[in-house]
Amino acid sequence: MQHSATMSSKGQIVIPKVIRDQLRISVSDTIVMTIQNNSIILKPSISTNEVFGIFKTKSPITKNNIKDIFRKSTLDKFSKR
Repeated sequence: MQHSATMSSKGQIVIPKVIRDQLRISVSDTIVMTIQNNSIILKPSISTNEVFGIFKTKSPITKNNIKDIFRKSTLDKFSKR
């Protein structure tokens, strides 16, 4: 599949909708650009949510869970002194 785009006077190009849809690129997403063999390679950047989505938990972590974990670790730390 090959598409073309025209660069504006500001150096901007529009990625065709077909490509944006296929790569799931949306407004404000970051695109990584590299030059390879005299060509420009565009790839969607991995978002923080996608990176942290790799780590699965058995249940959602709540503020109370975090407070309990912090409290327990603090007690453990100071009880060892």
